[in-house]
Formats: sequence, C-alpha cells, structure tokens
Amino acid sequence: MTHSRRSLLAAAAGATVALSAGCLDFATGDGPLEFESDRVAPTDEALEDAEFEEEDVREEKIDEDLGELVDVDVDRRVEASFWISAYVHNAEFGDGSGSMEAAVFTALSIPGMDVLGSNQNPISDMDNDEIVDEFKEQLETDQGSLREVEHDTSYDLEVLDDERTVDVFDAVVERDGEEYDVVLEMASFDHEDDIIVLVGVYPEELEEDEPPIDDLMASVEHPI
Repeated sequence: MTHSRRSLLAAAAGATVALSAGCLDFATGDGPLEFESDRVAPTDEALEDAEFEEEDVREEKIDEDLGELVDVDVDRRVEASFWISAYVHNAEFGDGSGSMEAAVFTALSIPGMDVLGSNQNPISDMDNDEIVDEFKEQLETDQGSLREVEHDTSYDLEVLDDERTVDVFDAVVERDGEEYDVVLEMASFDHEDDIIVLVGVYPEELEEDEPPIDDLMASVEHPI
C-alpha cells in the first residue's frame, strides 16, 4: 500500500476516534482515556478465491491530549488504537506488459468507546451515506481522492452472524489529469464493542466482471 493511502486511511479512522473522544460526557478527571479495538479481516480462503493479496495490516495508535484532537478545553490524554487491514486485486494489461491495481478491499476496526454500557462513538449512529459524506476527503485511492460520490443502490448481506446493509456508491477519481468512474461498496456496524467499517473500491468498467467484494465482506472474522 502506498504511504499516501495508508496515511489517509489512518487519518479517517483517527478522525473518528478524535470525534468520539470529543463527545465523551466524562472527559474530565485524572489519567488517560484508554480505548482499544480488535482486528477484523476476511478469511484466507475468501481472499484466495477472490484473488486478493494482503497489502498492509497494521495497528495504528493515538496518544495525544484531547484538546489537540478536538476543539475542547479539557486537559486529558486519549490513548486509543484501531486496526487497518488492506488487500488488493491486480489485473493484467491486455497486451501482457504488466499489471495494475484493479480493486482494493479494506477492513477497519475502531473502538466503540463504551462507557458504563453506553457506546460513545457517534459513528455507531451514522449510516453509510453519512460516514462517506463525513470522511470522503480522507478515503483516498492511488488515483486520488474520491469526488462526486453518489449513492446508487443497497443490498443486504449476512456478516458476522447478522444481516448488514451494504451501500453502493458511484464516485470519480482523477489520475494524470484524466477522470475515472469507480464503484465504492461499504458496510458499517457495531460488533463486540468495536465499530467495523468494510470498504471495497474498483473501477466502474469492471462491473461486468466485478471483484467479489460481497464474498470478502461475508467472510470477515472479528475479533482476531
């Protein structure tokens, strides 16, 4: 994974953690606010069947003063972690001269920030449209940031023993001065005290032979 996309994914998840921390009703007192998430990822079998390869798996950490993350006058530290697992599908050029990254699948797990039995992370109350609108500037691909994001359709999918809604969006990215249409599929939901966000992105021209993003989503395991 390029440094640019990895950084942007981390920024999107980090922004979520910061937003959540700023909403905590008890953001005063002694000691840091500590939150951790567990990794979520598709199974090796599903990745092999879909011809996706692991590109980057890492745990990102935040350890900063709350006032530096969000605009609040509170003297308290936030220590939080979240997981990013990213996979790519490469397609061969028609002339056999090489291959290009044709699709990306990313699984994020973000701490739900449970406090006294109540989830304090506002992302848990957002639907996929709202999440995309909130963080679309930070959902970057190798070709550039997503623009002109529009909701296309939705479908239901069983993920982690429950029915989830997957929303499909049309978007535009720019590469070398040229614009390309892409498809983004997203599911987000609470599971085992974490918020799970699953995202697949691929060129619209692949819709006739689109990568099985739904199979990857359906296979994910959490916590691992």
